[in-house]
Amino acid sequence: MDKKKFEKIFRKILYPLIVISILLLIFTIRRFLVAFIVMVLFIFANMLLGMVKRVIMVPVGLEVETLGTIVCSMLYGVGAGVFFAIFSITLGAITQKTLSVWTLVKVLVYIGVAITTTLFSPANIIVVGISLTIVATAIIFIFCQLFFSPNLLRNIGYAVTTIILNFFIFKYAAQPIVNLLT
Repeated sequence: MDKKKFEKIFRKILYPLIVISILLLIFTIRRFLVAFIVMVLFIFANMLLGMVKRVIMVPVGLEVETLGTIVCSMLYGVGAGVFFAIFSITLGAITQKTLSVWTLVKVLVYIGVAITTTLFSPANIIVVGISLTIVATAIIFIFCQLFFSPNLLRNIGYAVTTIILNFFIFKYAAQPIVNLLT
């Protein structure tokens, strides 16, 4: 095959096939790329909030682990939710210098949240988020009281602020985030 014939075939057949293949690849991985970017942003926000909580030394339940785990699970499946929960909680604990057995307990609770979220998908993210926030907070409260830090007043303060703040986060931010990502 001579050079001119090859160029003609390339321009008419191979070039469009290559362009279409690249576009299909981009379209296919777009969802995974968006999921990855969302997870990274949630993890970064959670680490930042953890550093702020460490500085102010107040038991405030401000976090985005719950929102991130539920959004990732609902939109991208249980694997993404579990991945997010493990990395978000672990990196948050490393950033706050609080990596301990408690981190493992929290990771296990949030793996449960990721799995449970997919059972309710495609339900209303606000209802699922608030419900699972209450359940996860109750489990963490019980574990904390029984095994880790039996400071009842501090644990109640943390549990109440976690539920209240997550209520507002899910009520006002969850659906717009889902709409943006779908």
